[in-house]
Amino acid sequence: VSTQSTGKISAENKHGSIEEEVEITIISDTSAPKFNSSVYSLQLFHGQSGSIKLGVSGKPVPTISVQPDKDNVAVDGDVVSFRRVTPESGGVYTVTARNEEGDDVAVVVLDIVGQSPQFVGSFNNLTLPHLTPHMIRVSAFGLPAPEMKISKESDDSEMVFKPKVVTTGTTSTASFTLENPQVSDSGWYKVTASNEYGINTTSAYLEFTTVSEEPEFVFGLQDAIVNQGDDHEISFVVSGVPDPKVTLTKDGDPISFYTEVTDDGLRYIHQISNLSPDDAGTYRAVAVNEVGTASSTAELEVKLRRRAPQFTQVPRDVTKTAGDDHVIAAVVTGVPKPNVYVTDEDGRLVGEGQTVEVDEETVRFSLDMSDIQPEDSGQYTITATNGVGRPATHEFELDVELAERAPQFTQVPRDVTLTTGDDHVIVAEITGVPKPNVYVTDKKGRLVPGESQIVKVDEETVRFSLDIPNIQPGDAGRYTITANNGVGRPATHEFELDVELAERAPQFTQVPRDVTLTSGEDHLIAAEITGVPKPVVYVTDRKGRLVGKGQTVKVDEETVRFSLEIPDIQEEHSGRYTITADNGVGRPASHNFDIEVSDPTELPPSVQPAELGKALTIIEHLPAEIYITKGQDVDLSVKFEGSVESEDDLKVTLFNSLRGLDTDLSKHLVWDITPVPNMPDQYEFDATLPYPYSLNAGDMRLTIANQFGGDDSETVLNIEEMGSEDPPYFDPAPKDITTYPNKDIMLETRVRGSRPVKIDWFVTKPGSGSPRPIESDSDKYEIHINGSLTISDVGDDDEGIYLVQVSNSAGSATEEAEIAVTHSAGYSDWTDWTPCSADCEGTRTRSRFCNNPPPKPGYPSCARNMETETERCGAERCPGFSQWSKWDKCSKDCGYGQRTRTRECDDPPPETGGPQCEGLSVETKICYLKKCPERIDGNWSVWSSWSDCSVPCGTGTKRRSRTCTNPAPSNGGATCEGPGHEAKSCVLKAVCTRKTVLENWNRWSECSALCGGGTQRRTRGPCVGQDCTEDEVQVRDCNTMDCARKKKRLRSGTIKVAEPAISDVPIDLDIDGTNLCLTAEMALKKSYTLVDTDSAQIYGTIRKDGTYSSLTIFSGLSSVTLENKDTRLPKSIGSVTIRQKSGRVVLIGDMFKLNVIQRGSGTEGLRVEIVHLDEEVIGLLGVLNSINDSAKIVDKSGKKKILRHKNVNYLLTRSKKRSCYELSKENYSARILGSTNKFMENDF
Repeated sequence: VSTQSTGKISAENKHGSIEEEVEITIISDTSAPKFNSSVYSLQLFHGQSGSIKLGVSGKPVPTISVQPDKDNVAVDGDVVSFRRVTPESGGVYTVTARNEEGDDVAVVVLDIVGQSPQFVGSFNNLTLPHLTPHMIRVSAFGLPAPEMKISKESDDSEMVFKPKVVTTGTTSTASFTLENPQVSDSGWYKVTASNEYGINTTSAYLEFTTVSEEPEFVFGLQDAIVNQGDDHEISFVVSGVPDPKVTLTKDGDPISFYTEVTDDGLRYIHQISNLSPDDAGTYRAVAVNEVGTASSTAELEVKLRRRAPQFTQVPRDVTKTAGDDHVIAAVVTGVPKPNVYVTDEDGRLVGEGQTVEVDEETVRFSLDMSDIQPEDSGQYTITATNGVGRPATHEFELDVELAERAPQFTQVPRDVTLTTGDDHVIVAEITGVPKPNVYVTDKKGRLVPGESQIVKVDEETVRFSLDIPNIQPGDAGRYTITANNGVGRPATHEFELDVELAERAPQFTQVPRDVTLTSGEDHLIAAEITGVPKPVVYVTDRKGRLVGKGQTVKVDEETVRFSLEIPDIQEEHSGRYTITADNGVGRPASHNFDIEVSDPTELPPSVQPAELGKALTIIEHLPAEIYITKGQDVDLSVKFEGSVESEDDLKVTLFNSLRGLDTDLSKHLVWDITPVPNMPDQYEFDATLPYPYSLNAGDMRLTIANQFGGDDSETVLNIEEMGSEDPPYFDPAPKDITTYPNKDIMLETRVRGSRPVKIDWFVTKPGSGSPRPIESDSDKYEIHINGSLTISDVGDDDEGIYLVQVSNSAGSATEEAEIAVTHSAGYSDWTDWTPCSADCEGTRTRSRFCNNPPPKPGYPSCARNMETETERCGAERCPGFSQWSKWDKCSKDCGYGQRTRTRECDDPPPETGGPQCEGLSVETKICYLKKCPERIDGNWSVWSSWSDCSVPCGTGTKRRSRTCTNPAPSNGGATCEGPGHEAKSCVLKAVCTRKTVLENWNRWSECSALCGGGTQRRTRGPCVGQDCTEDEVQVRDCNTMDCARKKKRLRSGTIKVAEPAISDVPIDLDIDGTNLCLTAEMALKKSYTLVDTDSAQIYGTIRKDGTYSSLTIFSGLSSVTLENKDTRLPKSIGSVTIRQKSGRVVLIGDMFKLNVIQRGSGTEGLRVEIVHLDEEVIGLLGVLNSINDSAKIVDKSGKKKILRHKNVNYLLTRSKKRSCYELSKENYSARILGSTNKFMENDF
């Protein structure tokens, strides 16, 4: 810039324009600012505005600032202005002038002087009723505040009143009341305001009259229909003498108003801004004075503006757990009230929702989905419609997963009573994820064998059954069924199995023998009898008379031992006796035996007979449990007492019991007896059961008897695997017990591991601090062989921590449990927390039950049977965005483009399948660097001359060409339309004298242009360059796409790839219900343009079978590749919407909708179905769609059909290889498809 100049800058859009002037000043030299004076003075009246020019020099022109900086002070150049000053505005102001060379300071002294009085409001003429008090009230302001006077004027005098004057700041208000005005008081009344700067007066005529008037609405309320959101004024004018008292109500409720004076009387006004439906209603004004009453009523209707529905709150994509209840909720605005419904991905209506009105324009929609299951997963659409505009829709995903759930019984085995020999099935149903393992154990913790089955009922439930055949009394007892899936605690349930013996007639298993006795002896008649129920046993003599009263002792559930003692037997007791057993089932059992009694004979002591025999009684039994290693012998030892004349007189039996079925092992048993020294009739019994033998872990019963009777001993056999040396452990471990007092309890456990094992129990009482050992031989405690501890008659002093310690040669283990004695019911421990209801910001719950102990009559119960706690969860798993990236460069070198910045959802990233970050991950803004050069559309050059005929004889071809260079397209201009080459037939010589054999064609050359239209050339034979004849060279168009679009597609550069293989690719069309087979010569594994629009392009890589190995979608500045794999795709790319459904992907653009069929396997291709395609869409699919729309099947009769396309008929024949119709000549395919190359190829 060399000279001073002035210019303008302007901006405009469709709403208007703005303009500013720009002045450029050339500074030849510089100097610091300098005021003309250091002090400036300005005097203004109160309320006046004014300015003062300071005069300041300096180069560049200095800027001026004023302190203090007040709202009514402004600076323009070197002029300081003061607006509507007040006394507070007066004072000293500091003014600073500053440029790059320095600064200077001056002061402005502002003096505020007085102002003559000015009245506020008006003093109006009025007609008033006499005898009614009336106040004259007038205000005026001035500086200083004016003095006020009220007077009444007459023809010859002036009556002055003494008003009440109130002064606030610079304003004075005078008021005076005429208490009882007469008609003679009518006249002109004057108000005078004065101060040292002037006097001001105002007058009004007050007429006092004896005439009274009823209230009258000069202008009443008016009905009105007003649009929502508008402002509305409700007003009316009332007259009356005296002035009436007025009230205004809406629907009976008083509302406020203000008044203003008009020539017709007082006007009453109620102003409503931004009308809402709540303002609609009935408005009523009532005016009352001493003469009468008047009223006016009007209706106000607020008309809602019709608005298309719009969601203000929509359902989010959620992942739920199977079995949950889910509520789909949304909030929708619209007038009239919209109808809202939800459909699944197949368009079917989902349930029936509820719509609740929030306000006149808003409804809240909710749809309850109870007990959702995995099959409820999918995409849903919520739609709101009210007939105004387009319906509002929103799509959301619902994913239902099976959550891990601890096992829980939904059906448990009941306590049952069975009969011996019955078959029984233990049945239970259990829920849990994953599927639980279920098993049954007996009271000793042993697994109950049998044929069990687990059958799946649904995704979370299984049915368990265990068959137990031939139930025996030994199967009676308490059983535990356990379900365990590794989640939470295993579920257990205890049940009782009671086995009743089937009725059986009595039968003797041991009977009295015939005996010869000496008179004076005592004789015992003994027998054993089986039968159910227990039989009655008695003995009769030969005359049927009852002999004595015997005793019956229970041996087992089915057997009793009977004994009858006859003391001091005599000869008269000799004879036949009968023992009878009767239980009412079948016939009584009976047995006859003889007793012979003789006189005693004196014999020498050496030949005295032995004492009478005694039945055997075991006095030291087998241990409760025996542990052996598989393959070892079983050693059994007991001590018994009784008469043993010979080992041959002893009967020894050994039974092994498994689920009540006894196996007799007596024949395998090797035994011996040894008399106990110094203990008459006592013997040590030692037996060995040698290996191998048929033996099962379980109950064993050893019986030893002589001719007088016997006894048995039981044990439990445990068999360990060979070579195992396991430390002890507890399975199950003892559990804490809370119990009522005066009960027997058991801290039940089972010690596992290699034997022998030492078991010790200790107890630590509250306050004692140290454990003390428990003695097992006391009446209070009993330590069982399996490690359990029984405590009798529990009381408060039995509370404490009980510790069990076990050890063997391989190690040791301890467990502890607590016993608490309560006098009221109590709660169990809290259950585990349920899974969080959402991956991000959900809730979880836990429960406890009144069962520890459960309620008992006579004791206080819990407040409720179950308590539940809820807490928030999942906040730590909420995903978050990273920081925004920097803005990238403008997408256009000229004109309007875009700048983009991104951020990632990775701080932290979302969980797999969890919610995504809420908000935008990409932001764009408009950018403009410079104006683009003018667009130039391409135009064809003139046609070249026709070439020579391609063959010297027969039918050949003549060609000519033109180029799109007159001018060539540039700056985004359109390319030329139409062909760049033409051909026509030619004949130089009708008959050829010889046949020329030509070689196969060579490959096509590279295209002569990247875009805007080029050519490719190929040859055959030995020709090179320009020496080729017409039948040795072919030319075709290529890369006809717009260069601007091409530049966008090739933004990543051109990638050269190896020449692909050429193949005839099948193309199937369905025309008028006829399947037509075409073929196109195409390069395999090469990307072809399938769809090309202004906003999106889709490329496909062709396979030999006509499917696509991949599809690439470009739109905007983004792209995505779709392959035949189950991968998650974005919901949109640019303007293309992507919907993933089962086995297919739907692509929706502004000019197309395609279904892409996926098989989920990389060995198969993608199949594309056209749902909709605009006529303007180009590309391979555009060509096929155009053929479908324009072609017809003319003749459908017989095996041959005729296809009409572009007014040309083609003969079709049924294919022998495929279920379709083929063209009768191969070259017809190329003719029908046309020059598809310009649509299909690109430069990838």
